[in-house]
Amino acid sequence: MTPSEAPVRRSGAGPVRRFGPIVLAALVMVPIGAHALLWRFAADRLEQGFLAWTQARRQEGWIITAPPVQWGGWPWRVSLTVPGLTLEGGGTVLPGGLRWRAERLVLGVALFAPREIVLVFEGTQQMRLGPSPEIAVTAARLSCVLPLQGDGVHGEGR
Repeated sequence: MTPSEAPVRRSGAGPVRRFGPIVLAALVMVPIGAHALLWRFAADRLEQGFLAWTQARRQEGWIITAPPVQWGGWPWRVSLTVPGLTLEGGGTVLPGGLRWRAERLVLGVALFAPREIVLVFEGTQQMRLGPSPEIAVTAARLSCVLPLQGDGVHGEGR
């Protein structure tokens, strides 16, 4: 065999060997990144909805105390935990008004089925209706499910 007939060997890796790990990493990272962005978007929407609700109630004359919320629920749910939420007002409807304090309120939405919001009341709930004394309620699980439609919550809880 003459040198001109010898098989030609290329040095270095071929395109599959060179770009295969990059393509594989992209196939894994792009869906994870997209999922993280979707989750963050949903968490922002849930928080903005809660803040809009509190602002609307304040404009109606209610006093609402809510410390900063905490996000959770990754990866399949978005949850917003509000520790120490207090709602007070309604004196025009109920003589003496209403006062409610939740040790912890958790709002949750399923990430891939966002048709309803679940409200879970954790810890001790304290409520006073009118001039009556305050009542404290503690339950293993106290929750409410509200349907969501387009621009927010509609209908009644179950």
